[in-house]
Amino acid sequence: MVIKEKVSLKKEKKRRYRISTKKTWISFFLGILWFSLFLFVLIADPILLMLKEYTRVTNGSFVHEVMLREMEGIHLSAYVFNVTNTERFMAGEDHTLKVQEVGPFTYREIRSNKDIEIDTEAQILRYTPQVRLEFIPEESIGRPQDINVTAPNIPMLGMTSNMAGAPWTRIPFNLLSTQLNSKAMVSMDAHNYLWGYQDTIVSLGYTITSVDFDKMGILDRLYDSYTKKPNRIEASIADEEKFMIKTVNGFKKLAMGDSVNPDECELCNTFENAFEGVGYPMGITSDFPIRIFKNGLCRILDLEYEHTRLTDYGAEALVYNFSDNFFTLDPSEPSNGVLLLPDCFFGMPLAFSKPHFLDADPSVYERIEGMKPDDRHRGWVTVDGKLGLTLETVFSLQINLVIGDVSANTEAASFSNMILPICYLRIEQPPLPDESIFFLNGMYVTGPYIILALQIVFFILAVVAWGYFGRAVYLNFIAKDNKAMSFPGTTIKEINANNVEDPLMTETQKTDSLRS
Repeated sequence: MVIKEKVSLKKEKKRRYRISTKKTWISFFLGILWFSLFLFVLIADPILLMLKEYTRVTNGSFVHEVMLREMEGIHLSAYVFNVTNTERFMAGEDHTLKVQEVGPFTYREIRSNKDIEIDTEAQILRYTPQVRLEFIPEESIGRPQDINVTAPNIPMLGMTSNMAGAPWTRIPFNLLSTQLNSKAMVSMDAHNYLWGYQDTIVSLGYTITSVDFDKMGILDRLYDSYTKKPNRIEASIADEEKFMIKTVNGFKKLAMGDSVNPDECELCNTFENAFEGVGYPMGITSDFPIRIFKNGLCRILDLEYEHTRLTDYGAEALVYNFSDNFFTLDPSEPSNGVLLLPDCFFGMPLAFSKPHFLDADPSVYERIEGMKPDDRHRGWVTVDGKLGLTLETVFSLQINLVIGDVSANTEAASFSNMILPICYLRIEQPPLPDESIFFLNGMYVTGPYIILALQIVFFILAVVAWGYFGRAVYLNFIAKDNKAMSFPGTTIKEINANNVEDPLMTETQKTDSLRS
Protein backbone atom coordinates (compact mmCIF):
# COMPACT_ATOMS: atom_id res chain seq x y z
CA MET A 1 0.00 0.00 0.00
CA VAL A 2 2.79 2.37 0.93
CA ILE A 3 4.76 1.56 -2.23
CA LYS A 4 1.75 2.17 -4.47
CA GLU A 5 1.11 5.56 -2.89
CA LYS A 6 4.75 6.56 -3.41
CA VAL A 7 4.56 5.56 -7.09
CA SER A 8 1.32 7.49 -7.48
CA LEU A 9 2.92 10.57 -5.93
CA LYS A 10 5.88 10.41 -8.32
CA LYS A 11 3.58 10.08 -11.35
CA GLU A 12 1.56 13.06 -10.19
CA LYS A 13 4.70 15.15 -9.75
CA LYS A 14 5.99 14.14 -13.22
CA ARG A 15 2.66 14.90 -14.84
CA ARG A 16 2.49 18.33 -13.30
CA TYR A 17 6.16 18.93 -14.10
CA ARG A 18 5.50 18.11 -17.75
CA ILE A 19 2.78 20.80 -17.86
CA SER A 20 5.22 23.33 -16.42
CA THR A 21 7.92 22.36 -18.94
CA LYS A 22 5.55 22.81 -21.90
CA LYS A 23 4.55 26.29 -20.82
CA THR A 24 8.18 27.11 -20.07
CA TRP A 25 9.29 26.36 -23.62
CA ILE A 26 6.27 28.17 -25.06
CA SER A 27 7.26 31.28 -23.12
CA PHE A 28 10.84 30.93 -24.40
CA PHE A 29 9.84 30.85 -28.06
CA LEU A 30 7.27 33.61 -27.57
CA GLY A 31 10.08 35.70 -26.11
CA ILE A 32 12.15 35.09 -29.23
CA LEU A 33 9.19 36.03 -31.43
CA TRP A 34 8.41 39.27 -29.61
CA PHE A 35 12.07 40.30 -29.47
CA SER A 36 12.52 39.54 -33.16
CA LEU A 37 9.54 41.76 -33.94
CA PHE A 38 11.02 44.44 -31.70
CA LEU A 39 14.32 44.30 -33.63
CA PHE A 40 12.50 44.32 -36.97
CA VAL A 41 10.53 47.43 -36.08
CA LEU A 42 13.67 49.03 -34.64
CA ILE A 43 15.94 48.35 -37.60
CA ALA A 44 13.57 48.24 -40.57
CA ASP A 45 11.03 50.91 -41.55
CA PRO A 46 7.63 49.17 -41.64
CA ILE A 47 5.79 52.33 -42.72
CA LEU A 48 8.11 52.76 -45.69
CA LEU A 49 7.78 49.09 -46.60
CA MET A 50 4.00 49.37 -46.49
CA LEU A 51 3.99 52.50 -48.65
CA LYS A 52 6.40 50.87 -51.09
CA GLU A 53 4.04 47.94 -51.49
CA TYR A 54 1.01 50.25 -51.65
CA THR A 55 2.50 52.34 -54.47
CA ARG A 56 3.59 49.50 -56.73
CA VAL A 57 2.50 49.98 -60.32
CA THR A 58 0.23 47.07 -61.18
CA ASN A 59 -3.18 46.70 -62.75
CA GLY A 60 -5.83 47.86 -60.29
CA SER A 61 -3.25 49.36 -57.90
CA PHE A 62 -3.47 52.76 -56.25
CA VAL A 63 -1.08 54.29 -58.82
CA HIS A 64 -3.10 52.79 -61.66
CA GLU A 65 -6.31 54.30 -60.28
CA VAL A 66 -4.68 57.71 -59.89
CA MET A 67 -3.45 57.65 -63.48
CA LEU A 68 -6.95 56.84 -64.74
CA ARG A 69 -8.47 60.04 -63.38
CA GLU A 70 -7.93 63.68 -64.24
CA MET A 71 -5.36 65.44 -62.05
CA GLU A 72 -4.33 69.03 -61.55
CA GLY A 73 -0.85 69.52 -62.93
CA ILE A 74 1.52 72.45 -62.96
CA HIS A 75 0.53 76.12 -62.87
CA LEU A 76 1.90 77.95 -65.91
CA SER A 77 2.29 81.72 -65.70
CA ALA A 78 3.06 83.68 -68.89
CA TYR A 79 4.66 87.15 -68.89
CA VAL A 80 4.61 89.00 -72.23
CA PHE A 81 7.26 91.63 -73.03
CA ASN A 82 5.30 94.68 -74.14
CA VAL A 83 7.20 97.12 -76.39
CA THR A 84 6.64 100.75 -75.43
CA ASN A 85 8.61 102.67 -78.10
CA THR A 86 7.79 100.87 -81.33
CA GLU A 87 7.49 103.92 -83.58
CA ARG A 88 10.59 105.69 -82.30
CA PHE A 89 12.69 102.53 -82.54
CA MET A 90 11.60 101.63 -86.04
CA ALA A 91 12.13 105.23 -87.13
CA GLY A 92 15.70 105.10 -85.84
CA GLU A 93 15.10 107.72 -83.16
CA ASP A 94 15.78 105.26 -80.31
CA HIS A 95 18.79 103.00 -80.37
CA THR A 96 17.33 100.60 -77.81
CA LEU A 97 14.01 98.78 -77.79
CA LYS A 98 12.13 99.50 -74.56
CA VAL A 99 10.10 96.65 -73.07
CA GLN A 100 8.20 95.93 -69.88
CA GLU A 101 6.82 92.60 -68.74
CA VAL A 102 3.05 92.26 -68.57
CA GLY A 103 1.65 89.42 -66.52
CA PRO A 104 1.19 86.96 -65.08
CA PHE A 105 -1.51 85.22 -67.06
CA THR A 106 -1.75 81.95 -65.18
CA TYR A 107 -3.20 78.61 -66.27
CA ARG A 108 -3.45 75.23 -64.59
CA GLU A 109 -2.80 72.01 -66.45
CA ILE A 110 -5.54 69.40 -66.16
CA ARG A 111 -3.89 66.14 -67.04
CA SER A 112 -5.22 62.73 -67.93
CA ASN A 113 -3.59 59.60 -69.32
CA LYS A 114 -5.04 57.60 -72.19
CA ASP A 115 -4.53 53.98 -73.24
CA ILE A 116 -2.69 52.94 -70.08
CA GLU A 117 -0.90 49.60 -70.36
CA ILE A 118 1.00 47.94 -67.50
CA ASP A 119 3.32 45.13 -68.58
CA THR A 120 4.40 43.56 -65.28
CA GLU A 121 6.53 40.95 -67.03
CA ALA A 122 8.56 43.54 -68.96
CA GLN A 123 8.31 46.02 -66.04
CA ILE A 124 7.04 48.72 -68.40
CA LEU A 125 4.23 51.28 -68.13
CA ARG A 126 2.82 52.71 -71.37
CA TYR A 127 0.52 55.73 -71.54
CA THR A 128 -0.41 58.77 -73.64
CA PRO A 129 -0.63 61.99 -71.61
CA GLN A 130 -3.35 64.49 -72.48
CA VAL A 131 -3.39 68.05 -71.14
CA ARG A 132 -5.87 70.92 -71.25
CA LEU A 133 -5.36 74.32 -69.66
CA GLU A 134 -7.75 76.31 -67.47
CA PHE A 135 -7.28 80.01 -66.81
CA ILE A 136 -6.82 80.98 -63.12
CA PRO A 137 -8.16 84.54 -62.62
CA GLU A 138 -7.06 84.84 -58.99
CA GLU A 139 -3.41 84.20 -59.95
CA SER A 140 -3.44 86.60 -62.93
CA ILE A 141 -3.36 90.37 -63.39
CA GLY A 142 -6.56 90.12 -65.43
CA ARG A 143 -8.16 88.33 -68.32
CA PRO A 144 -5.66 88.14 -71.19
CA GLN A 145 -8.51 89.01 -73.59
CA ASP A 146 -8.83 92.40 -71.87
CA ILE A 147 -5.16 93.43 -71.86
CA ASN A 148 -3.46 94.63 -75.06
CA VAL A 149 0.23 94.25 -75.80
CA THR A 150 2.57 95.37 -78.54
CA ALA A 151 5.15 92.74 -79.40
CA PRO A 152 7.25 91.34 -82.25
CA ASN A 153 5.33 89.71 -85.10
CA ILE A 154 6.96 86.29 -84.83
CA PRO A 155 5.99 84.88 -88.26
CA MET A 156 6.97 88.00 -90.19
CA LEU A 157 10.31 88.65 -88.46
CA GLY A 158 11.14 84.93 -88.24
CA MET A 159 10.53 84.23 -91.91
CA THR A 160 12.26 87.44 -92.95
CA SER A 161 15.32 86.32 -91.02
CA ASN A 162 15.16 82.84 -92.55
CA MET A 163 14.91 84.26 -96.08
CA ALA A 164 17.72 86.78 -95.64
CA GLY A 165 20.50 84.38 -96.59
CA ALA A 166 20.15 84.20 -100.38
CA PRO A 167 18.96 86.82 -102.90
CA TRP A 168 16.69 84.37 -104.75
CA THR A 169 14.64 83.86 -101.60
CA ARG A 170 15.13 87.22 -99.88
CA ILE A 171 14.02 89.49 -102.72
CA PRO A 172 10.77 87.65 -103.61
CA PHE A 173 9.86 87.29 -99.96
CA ASN A 174 10.47 90.98 -99.22
CA LEU A 175 8.30 91.96 -102.19
CA LEU A 176 5.50 89.64 -101.08
CA SER A 177 5.62 90.75 -97.44
CA THR A 178 5.44 94.39 -98.58
CA GLN A 179 2.42 93.65 -100.78
CA LEU A 180 0.75 91.76 -97.95
CA ASN A 181 1.43 94.74 -95.65
CA SER A 182 2.83 92.43 -92.98
CA LYS A 183 4.15 94.40 -90.00
CA ALA A 184 7.21 93.73 -87.86
CA MET A 185 5.27 94.60 -84.70
CA VAL A 186 1.67 93.71 -83.82
CA SER A 187 -0.77 95.07 -81.26
CA MET A 188 -3.46 92.77 -79.94
CA ASP A 189 -4.84 91.29 -76.76
CA ALA A 190 -2.52 89.02 -74.78
CA HIS A 191 -4.74 85.96 -75.29
CA ASN A 192 -4.40 86.01 -79.08
CA TYR A 193 -0.70 86.73 -78.87
CA LEU A 194 -0.13 83.73 -76.62
CA TRP A 195 -2.60 81.30 -78.16
CA GLY A 196 -2.35 82.18 -81.82
CA TYR A 197 -3.22 84.96 -84.22
CA GLN A 198 -3.74 85.05 -87.96
CA ASP A 199 -1.19 86.71 -90.20
CA THR A 200 -1.06 86.68 -93.97
CA ILE A 201 2.63 85.83 -93.85
CA VAL A 202 1.78 82.55 -92.10
CA SER A 203 -0.29 81.44 -95.09
CA LEU A 204 2.66 82.27 -97.28
CA GLY A 205 4.80 80.01 -95.16
CA TYR A 206 2.83 76.95 -96.25
CA THR A 207 4.42 77.04 -99.69
CA ILE A 208 7.94 78.35 -99.17
CA THR A 209 8.95 77.22 -95.66
CA SER A 210 8.50 74.24 -93.37
CA VAL A 211 5.75 75.95 -91.37
CA ASP A 212 2.65 73.73 -91.22
CA PHE A 213 0.28 75.77 -89.02
CA ASP A 214 -2.21 78.53 -89.80
CA LYS A 215 -1.72 80.68 -86.70
CA MET A 216 1.15 81.64 -84.45
CA GLY A 217 1.14 81.64 -80.64
CA ILE A 218 3.81 80.55 -78.16
CA LEU A 219 1.51 78.53 -75.91
CA ASP A 220 -0.28 77.11 -78.93
CA ARG A 221 3.05 75.79 -80.25
CA LEU A 222 4.16 74.37 -76.89
CA TYR A 223 0.94 72.45 -76.35
CA ASP A 224 0.42 71.45 -79.97
CA SER A 225 1.74 67.91 -79.48
CA TYR A 226 -0.89 67.19 -76.82
CA THR A 227 -3.65 67.69 -79.35
CA LYS A 228 -2.27 66.99 -82.82
CA LYS A 229 0.65 64.65 -82.16
CA PRO A 230 0.29 63.10 -78.71
CA ASN A 231 3.32 61.38 -77.23
CA ARG A 232 3.30 57.69 -76.40
CA ILE A 233 5.53 57.25 -73.35
CA GLU A 234 7.13 54.07 -72.03
CA ALA A 235 8.40 54.23 -68.45
CA SER A 236 9.88 51.69 -66.08
CA ILE A 237 7.95 50.33 -63.11
CA ALA A 238 10.91 48.49 -61.55
CA ASP A 239 11.55 49.60 -57.97
CA GLU A 240 15.05 50.96 -58.62
CA GLU A 241 14.00 53.10 -61.60
CA LYS A 242 10.26 53.60 -61.19
CA PHE A 243 8.76 56.20 -63.58
CA MET A 244 12.05 56.58 -65.49
CA ILE A 245 11.26 57.23 -69.16
CA LYS A 246 12.55 54.61 -71.58
CA THR A 247 11.14 55.80 -74.90
CA VAL A 248 8.84 58.47 -76.33
CA ASN A 249 7.00 57.52 -79.50
CA GLY A 250 9.27 54.51 -79.75
CA PHE A 251 12.50 56.54 -79.75
CA LYS A 252 15.22 56.40 -77.10
CA LYS A 253 16.15 60.03 -77.79
CA LEU A 254 14.10 63.21 -77.66
CA ALA A 255 13.12 64.53 -81.09
CA MET A 256 14.13 68.09 -82.02
CA GLY A 257 11.77 68.25 -84.96
CA ASP A 258 9.89 66.10 -87.42
CA SER A 259 12.56 65.96 -90.11
CA VAL A 260 15.20 63.88 -88.30
CA ASN A 261 15.11 60.45 -86.68
CA PRO A 262 16.07 61.30 -83.09
CA ASP A 263 17.85 57.97 -82.55
CA GLU A 264 20.20 58.93 -85.40
CA CYS A 265 20.70 62.48 -84.10
CA GLU A 266 23.96 63.06 -82.20
CA LEU A 267 22.78 66.29 -80.54
CA CYS A 268 19.42 64.92 -79.44
CA ASN A 269 19.06 64.18 -75.72
CA THR A 270 18.74 60.59 -74.55
CA PHE A 271 16.10 59.63 -72.00
CA GLU A 272 18.67 58.22 -69.59
CA ASN A 273 17.68 59.16 -66.02
CA ALA A 274 14.78 61.23 -67.39
CA PHE A 275 11.43 61.60 -65.59
CA GLU A 276 8.30 63.67 -66.06
CA GLY A 277 8.97 65.27 -62.70
CA VAL A 278 5.95 63.84 -60.87
CA GLY A 279 7.49 60.88 -59.07
CA TYR A 280 10.79 59.08 -58.64
CA PRO A 281 11.99 55.74 -57.20
CA MET A 282 11.69 55.43 -53.43
CA GLY A 283 14.87 55.72 -51.41
CA ILE A 284 16.89 57.97 -53.75
CA THR A 285 19.91 59.87 -52.42
CA SER A 286 21.76 63.01 -53.45
CA ASP A 287 23.95 61.10 -55.91
CA PHE A 288 20.94 59.79 -57.84
CA PRO A 289 20.93 61.58 -61.25
CA ILE A 290 17.67 63.29 -62.22
CA ARG A 291 16.63 64.89 -65.50
CA ILE A 292 13.17 66.24 -66.36
CA PHE A 293 11.29 65.81 -69.62
CA LYS A 294 8.80 68.61 -70.33
CA ASN A 295 6.67 68.33 -73.43
CA GLY A 296 7.34 71.01 -76.05
CA LEU A 297 10.86 71.99 -74.97
CA CYS A 298 12.80 69.63 -77.26
CA ARG A 299 15.52 69.42 -74.61
CA ILE A 300 15.70 67.57 -71.31
CA LEU A 301 16.37 69.59 -68.16
CA ASP A 302 19.39 68.40 -66.17
CA LEU A 303 19.21 68.79 -62.40
CA GLU A 304 22.15 69.32 -60.07
CA TYR A 305 21.95 68.48 -56.37
CA GLU A 306 22.54 71.57 -54.23
CA HIS A 307 21.68 70.89 -50.59
CA THR A 308 19.32 69.20 -48.14
CA ARG A 309 16.68 71.08 -46.20
CA LEU A 310 14.17 70.29 -43.47
CA THR A 311 10.53 70.26 -44.62
CA ASP A 312 7.38 71.14 -42.68
CA TYR A 313 6.81 67.41 -42.20
CA GLY A 314 10.15 66.96 -40.45
CA ALA A 315 11.74 65.17 -43.40
CA GLU A 316 15.13 65.85 -44.95
CA ALA A 317 14.38 66.77 -48.57
CA LEU A 318 16.80 66.95 -51.51
CA VAL A 319 16.97 70.31 -53.29
CA TYR A 320 18.13 70.42 -56.93
CA ASN A 321 18.91 73.34 -59.24
CA PHE A 322 18.57 73.38 -63.01
CA SER A 323 21.85 72.95 -64.84
CA ASP A 324 23.07 75.47 -67.42
CA ASN A 325 23.77 72.53 -69.73
CA PHE A 326 20.23 73.03 -71.01
CA PHE A 327 21.30 76.21 -72.84
CA THR A 328 23.81 74.60 -75.15
CA LEU A 329 23.57 71.78 -77.66
CA ASP A 330 27.23 70.93 -77.18
CA PRO A 331 28.44 71.19 -73.53
CA SER A 332 32.05 71.28 -74.76
CA GLU A 333 31.43 74.66 -76.45
CA PRO A 334 30.95 77.99 -74.62
CA SER A 335 27.40 79.29 -74.42
CA ASN A 336 26.13 82.86 -74.33
CA GLY A 337 23.10 81.70 -72.33
CA VAL A 338 20.78 81.52 -75.35
CA LEU A 339 19.79 78.21 -76.97
CA LEU A 340 18.59 78.54 -80.57
CA LEU A 341 16.19 75.73 -81.55
CA PRO A 342 14.56 76.43 -84.91
CA ASP A 343 13.90 72.74 -85.53
CA CYS A 344 11.77 72.68 -82.40
CA PHE A 345 9.50 75.44 -83.76
CA PHE A 346 9.00 74.44 -87.41
CA GLY A 347 11.98 76.43 -88.63
CA MET A 348 11.15 79.63 -86.75
CA PRO A 349 14.35 81.10 -85.21
CA LEU A 350 13.11 80.89 -81.62
CA ALA A 351 15.51 80.45 -78.71
CA PHE A 352 15.40 79.70 -74.98
CA SER A 353 17.11 81.65 -72.21
CA LYS A 354 16.58 82.39 -68.54
CA PRO A 355 14.08 85.19 -67.79
CA HIS A 356 15.44 88.68 -68.46
CA PHE A 357 18.55 86.99 -69.87
CA LEU A 358 19.73 86.02 -66.40
CA ASP A 359 23.33 84.68 -66.55
CA ALA A 360 23.54 85.46 -70.29
CA ASP A 361 26.29 87.52 -71.87
CA PRO A 362 25.25 91.20 -71.45
CA SER A 363 25.99 91.81 -75.13
CA VAL A 364 22.96 89.65 -75.92
CA TYR A 365 20.57 92.33 -74.68
CA GLU A 366 22.61 95.53 -75.04
CA ARG A 367 19.95 97.02 -77.34
CA ILE A 368 17.06 95.97 -75.08
CA GLU A 369 16.02 98.33 -72.30
CA GLY A 370 13.94 96.93 -69.46
CA MET A 371 15.78 93.68 -68.80
CA LYS A 372 16.16 93.08 -65.05
CA PRO A 373 18.05 89.83 -64.39
CA ASP A 374 17.17 88.63 -60.91
CA ASP A 375 17.97 85.52 -58.88
CA ARG A 376 14.25 85.06 -58.16
CA HIS A 377 14.00 83.69 -61.68
CA ARG A 378 16.19 80.71 -60.86
CA GLY A 379 14.44 77.37 -60.56
CA TRP A 380 14.64 74.46 -58.19
CA VAL A 381 13.08 71.08 -57.50
CA THR A 382 12.59 69.66 -54.00
CA VAL A 383 12.22 65.89 -53.67
CA ASP A 384 11.47 63.68 -50.69
CA GLY A 385 14.09 61.00 -51.22
CA LYS A 386 12.46 58.31 -49.07
CA LEU A 387 9.11 58.43 -50.86
CA GLY A 388 10.42 59.62 -54.24
CA LEU A 389 7.80 62.37 -54.09
CA THR A 390 8.19 65.82 -55.68
CA LEU A 391 7.43 68.44 -53.03
CA GLU A 392 8.20 71.63 -54.98
CA THR A 393 8.95 72.59 -58.55
CA VAL A 394 9.74 76.13 -59.71
CA PHE A 395 11.13 76.69 -63.18
CA SER A 396 11.23 79.68 -65.52
CA LEU A 397 12.13 79.86 -69.20
CA GLN A 398 12.19 82.78 -71.61
CA ILE A 399 11.36 82.50 -75.31
CA ASN A 400 13.16 84.83 -77.69
CA LEU A 401 13.23 85.54 -81.41
CA VAL A 402 16.71 85.55 -82.97
CA ILE A 403 16.94 87.96 -85.92
CA GLY A 404 19.76 87.85 -88.46
CA ASP A 405 20.76 90.51 -90.95
CA VAL A 406 17.39 91.74 -92.28
CA SER A 407 18.63 95.17 -93.35
CA ALA A 408 17.32 94.55 -96.88
CA ASN A 409 13.74 94.48 -95.60
CA THR A 410 12.47 98.01 -94.95
CA GLU A 411 9.91 96.93 -92.37
CA ALA A 412 12.26 94.73 -90.36
CA ALA A 413 15.60 96.53 -90.87
CA SER A 414 15.66 98.11 -87.40
CA PHE A 415 15.72 94.65 -85.79
CA SER A 416 18.79 93.35 -87.61
CA ASN A 417 21.10 91.11 -85.53
CA MET A 418 19.01 91.34 -82.38
CA ILE A 419 17.59 88.81 -79.96
CA LEU A 420 14.07 89.95 -79.13
CA PRO A 421 12.44 88.79 -75.87
CA ILE A 422 8.92 87.52 -76.55
CA CYS A 423 7.71 86.21 -73.20
CA TYR A 424 8.80 84.07 -70.32
CA LEU A 425 6.99 81.19 -68.66
CA ARG A 426 7.08 80.34 -64.98
CA ILE A 427 6.15 76.80 -64.01
CA GLU A 428 5.15 76.05 -60.44
CA GLN A 429 3.87 72.93 -58.79
CA PRO A 430 0.47 73.39 -57.09
CA PRO A 431 -0.18 72.36 -53.46
CA LEU A 432 0.25 68.64 -52.88
CA PRO A 433 -2.86 66.47 -53.38
CA ASP A 434 -4.52 64.72 -50.45
CA GLU A 435 -2.90 61.37 -51.28
CA SER A 436 0.61 62.84 -51.09
CA ILE A 437 -0.15 64.60 -47.80
CA PHE A 438 -1.50 61.30 -46.42
CA PHE A 439 1.76 59.55 -47.35
CA LEU A 440 3.89 62.31 -45.83
CA ASN A 441 1.87 62.34 -42.61
CA GLY A 442 2.08 58.57 -42.37
CA MET A 443 5.80 58.61 -42.97
CA TYR A 444 6.87 61.50 -40.77
CA VAL A 445 4.05 62.60 -38.43
CA THR A 446 1.86 59.74 -37.19
CA GLY A 447 4.09 56.91 -38.37
CA PRO A 448 6.96 57.46 -35.91
CA TYR A 449 4.55 57.37 -32.95
CA ILE A 450 3.03 54.13 -34.20
CA ILE A 451 6.50 52.64 -34.64
CA LEU A 452 7.54 53.74 -31.14
CA ALA A 453 4.40 52.22 -29.63
CA LEU A 454 5.04 48.93 -31.42
CA GLN A 455 8.63 48.89 -30.22
CA ILE A 456 7.54 49.39 -26.60
CA VAL A 457 4.78 46.74 -26.81
CA PHE A 458 7.01 44.12 -28.45
CA PHE A 459 9.84 44.77 -26.00
CA ILE A 460 7.53 44.48 -22.97
CA LEU A 461 6.00 41.26 -24.29
CA ALA A 462 9.49 39.83 -24.85
CA VAL A 463 10.55 40.76 -21.29
CA VAL A 464 7.38 39.22 -19.79
CA ALA A 465 7.75 35.99 -21.81
CA TRP A 466 11.42 35.59 -20.92
CA GLY A 467 10.70 36.51 -17.30
CA TYR A 468 8.17 33.67 -17.18
CA PHE A 469 10.75 31.36 -18.77
CA GLY A 470 13.50 32.37 -16.32
CA ARG A 471 11.26 31.89 -13.27
CA ALA A 472 10.16 28.47 -14.53
CA VAL A 473 13.77 27.38 -15.06
CA TYR A 474 14.71 28.53 -11.58
CA LEU A 475 11.82 26.77 -9.84
CA ASN A 476 12.15 23.54 -11.81
CA PHE A 477 15.89 23.09 -11.91
CA ILE A 478 17.46 25.25 -9.26
CA ALA A 479 15.12 25.54 -6.27
CA LYS A 480 15.42 22.40 -4.06
CA ASP A 481 12.65 22.97 -1.59
CA ASN A 482 9.29 21.25 -1.88
CA LYS A 483 7.20 24.25 -1.11
CA ALA A 484 4.34 25.34 -3.30
CA MET A 485 5.39 26.87 -6.56
CA SER A 486 3.35 29.38 -8.49
CA PHE A 487 3.53 30.00 -12.20
CA PRO A 488 1.80 32.78 -14.02
CA GLY A 489 -1.44 31.33 -15.33
CA THR A 490 -0.95 27.94 -13.67
CA THR A 491 -0.60 26.85 -10.02
CA ILE A 492 1.29 23.61 -9.39
CA LYS A 493 1.25 22.36 -5.82
CA GLU A 494 3.69 19.58 -4.94
CA ILE A 495 2.44 16.76 -2.76
CA ASN A 496 4.02 16.64 0.69
CA ALA A 497 3.99 13.34 2.65
CA ASN A 498 2.69 15.16 5.71
CA ASN A 499 -0.42 16.23 3.78
CA VAL A 500 -1.52 12.76 2.64
CA GLU A 501 -4.95 11.92 3.99
CA ASP A 502 -4.07 8.23 4.64
CA PRO A 503 -0.89 8.20 6.79
CA LEU A 504 1.79 5.75 5.78
CA MET A 505 2.15 4.58 9.45
CA THR A 506 -0.44 4.41 12.18
CA GLU A 507 0.20 5.90 15.59
CA THR A 508 0.65 2.38 17.08
CA GLN A 509 3.23 1.53 14.44
CA LYS A 510 5.10 4.76 15.21
CA THR A 511 5.17 3.91 18.99
CA ASP A 512 6.39 0.33 18.35
CA SER A 513 9.04 1.60 16.06
CA LEU A 514 10.33 4.03 18.67
CA ARG A 515 10.43 1.34 21.41
CA SER A 516 12.43 -0.98 19.29
